[in-house]
Amino acid sequence: MHILRAEKGFIIVGQETDGSVTPIDLNMSWIVSKKKYDFIGKRALSRSDTVKEDRKQLVGILTKDPNYVLEEGAQLVEKITQNPMKMIGHVTSSYYSSNLGRSIALALVKEGLKKKGKTIYAPMPHKNVEVEITFEAGIPKAVNGEVLAAVPLVNLLNELAGTNGIGRVDHIENRLVGIKSREIYEAPAATVLHAAHQALETMTLGKQQQRFKERVAQEYADLIYNGLWFTPLRSDLQAFVNSTQTHVTGTVRLSLNKGNIAVTGRKAARSLYSFNLATYDKDDVFDHGAASGFINLYSLPFKTQAEIQPDPENR
Repeated sequence: MHILRAEKGFIIVGQETDGSVTPIDLNMSWIVSKKKYDFIGKRALSRSDTVKEDRKQLVGILTKDPNYVLEEGAQLVEKITQNPMKMIGHVTSSYYSSNLGRSIALALVKEGLKKKGKTIYAPMPHKNVEVEITFEAGIPKAVNGEVLAAVPLVNLLNELAGTNGIGRVDHIENRLVGIKSREIYEAPAATVLHAAHQALETMTLGKQQQRFKERVAQEYADLIYNGLWFTPLRSDLQAFVNSTQTHVTGTVRLSLNKGNIAVTGRKAARSLYSFNLATYDKDDVFDHGAASGFINLYSLPFKTQAEIQPDPENR
């Protein structure tokens, strides 16, 4: 019965109402008479705190993860980067609806009716945050399916990752002149983007491409750190990097929690990974007979050297 009434948006007195909520705030203006000159409760509707525009209003909210049921009483905030966070409301009822196949919740939110369709946050310190990042030719284009320009995308990831303690770097670095320096950085978005991009590259770059790009990345980083952006070598390395990103298009799912990033899924239209080739199951399509000739040829120079130059420790 509780789930059914929440699906309908019906209230529970004492749960969705707290003495300061009016029928209008509950989207029940039809219950208030517009014809009677006077009625019980009319004065309460005209109090300053019940007519101000930023009062709390009852709304329905849906979680990004349809299987996660919010805690009743959970605080709601508009931004999770504020310190301290500014509460704009709270969850009044929360259930899993088998009929809808997802979690549902009711909440009292300041100016809630104006926030329809917008994203608000429920800080849950013990809950993993799932993030999906979509790349096109190596460039991040969307977060959780929402296409964003570069700056809004970075700002959003800074909020999501920073709240989970991700992106704090404390290390000793070598300056150009050789002096060692302790540096502390906070780069939540960059840390998450790097992890996601690297995970996607493992699917879309060949073995030699991937290994050589790691060497190029070190040289590229040194050039930038040393102030050598406008140099021919940096341009040459950029051309190589651009070429490697041709097929780095896809989506990576990550789980963020307490300073940790875990890649939990990835997909790419031009992925080089094939389950049928890599599996050890009986249904694999790899020709096992081809391995014998390869092993013999691959080991031939080592056998030859062992015969001509025997190792006294491995006779």
